[in-house]
Amino acid sequence: MKTLVANFSKQLAEAIKIGSNAKLTASKNNISNVLICGLGGSGIGGSIVSELVAGNANVPINGSKGYFIPAYVNESTLVIISSYSGNTEETLNCLEQAIAKNAKIVSITSGGKVEEISKAKGYDHIIVPGGMPPRACLSYSLPQLFAILNFFQIITINYKAEFEAAIKLIDAEENNIISESNAIAKKLKGKIPVIYATTYNEGVAIRFRQQLNENAKILCWHHIIPEMNHNELVGWTEKNDNLAVVI
Repeated sequence: MKTLVANFSKQLAEAIKIGSNAKLTASKNNISNVLICGLGGSGIGGSIVSELVAGNANVPINGSKGYFIPAYVNESTLVIISSYSGNTEETLNCLEQAIAKNAKIVSITSGGKVEEISKAKGYDHIIVPGGMPPRACLSYSLPQLFAILNFFQIITINYKAEFEAAIKLIDAEENNIISESNAIAKKLKGKIPVIYATTYNEGVAIRFRQQLNENAKILCWHHIIPEMNHNELVGWTEKNDNLAVVI
């Protein structure tokens, strides 16, 4: 896992090329909304992207992290199926429902039933490298989501330039990132982390929480600001030395 995390920027560079070479086809209908279906490491990309492009997207972008899709999905909906393994039970269920609704379907996967169904029915699909834990593959899903949204003109962001700048920054700051992460890890050791983020960064907070759950094998929770000011804030009236706050 440590090696996979260290290769994040290299994976991003590879993923940009994959997205650029993706063979996508235009929708027969004007896209009126977008639904990104995926769970865990396969679904977190959708959460982060929908928040990042909220101020740029010209149609609503929502997510489904369960067995069902919203009733509004129809032939004018772009449904993005994200399942790294291609065999996620909940996401496959969403795919079946999207098919029944005649939605425009694009999948992101490394194989499995999602690839099989996509090929059999002629749906657009982007294949990413397999053989890794889904939680280590955010770098592969993010560029694909941006590539898809850009192709269907949902966004007008120069995402390639943004990713290339991010890669340079990550590589240049690698030693500082490692040093700071080690310092944070020491402060969190033996504590229950409590993660706070602003509304448009909740996906990042969720990502951090999930990584702590799966990699460090610990419990933690997150909340968003300003919503927590109206409820959870009161819970801090008493000191609790078992908690460690990350903002």
